[in-house]
Parts: sequence; structure tokens; C-alpha cells
Amino acid sequence: MSKSKHVIRSDLKRVDAHVVQSHEYDDAPELTDEQLANAVLSVGVRPPGRPKSDNKKTAVSLRLDADVVAAFRGTGVGWQTRINDTLRAKLKDGKVVISTADKKPRNQTLATMKAKRKRA
Repeated sequence: MSKSKHVIRSDLKRVDAHVVQSHEYDDAPELTDEQLANAVLSVGVRPPGRPKSDNKKTAVSLRLDADVVAAFRGTGVGWQTRINDTLRAKLKDGKVVISTADKKPRNQTLATMKAKRKRA
């Protein structure tokens, strides 16, 4: 049986046993009073992550034309947000008409499909 490919090639016992000496601190710059005043002490607590948004997003799977995706991706980081902003602007302008007349039924069960055939 082969050994795990995630072998650590270091003497961890020696590293753990090392006691940091005062001369080893020479490389680290001293903290300024401003840095200390702005420091946040959190022991054993994970710092807060990204703030919660009032506009919660919904993850969707959406098929777009390749040239449309390429155009938005070409604008750099945040291209998905720009797609959302573009759609929102069109909705506000009233330039997007949402019609369900040609909407196909989704996820019909076999029983539902048979019942519809019998009625027809």
C-alpha cells in the first residue's frame, strides 16, 4: 500500500518545541498607537464575515447566449451583478414584458399527463 500523498516533510516536533526568542522579533515592525487603537480583540471568535444584504439573492441556473456571457465577462469582476442590474433597469423602464402565455408546464408527473390526455 502506498503512503498518503499528503505527507508533511517537516520536523513538527522540533517546530512545536521551539520557543521564540526576543531577537526573533527584530524583523517585525512595532505597532503604532493608531494601529493599537483600531485593533479588535477576538479570542476564539471568528471575525464577522460579509454583512447580510437587505436584497437577498436567489441562485438560479440560466442559459444565456455565449456572446452575451462573453460581453458581460469581458467587463471584469462583478459581471454577474451587472447582468442583474441591466435586467432590473429594463424592468423599471417597462421595456421587459413578462408573458406566461407561451410558458411550458414544468415537471409534470406521468399521472398528471395521463389525466390531461383523458380529458382531451
